[in-house]
Amino acid sequence: MNRLWVILSVLLLTVSACEDKKVEIEDSDFPPFLVEDLNPNSSTYGKEVGPSFYFGKVSAYYFGDPG
Repeated sequence: MNRLWVILSVLLLTVSACEDKKVEIEDSDFPPFLVEDLNPNSSTYGKEVGPSFYFGKVSAYYFGDPG
């Protein structure tokens, strides 16, 4: 009987941890900036892109010294 309670408890915790939590992000949450894409392998090479270009997608920005 104890084994059944353990299995049910683990199942309940697993199901409750898998709730669909949607985070709403507004366009105003990103600082407005545009930079030229310098990656020759990119489909946006030579174009000016910024956070609004990638809205709704996972993205990261690194501003460092290239030299």
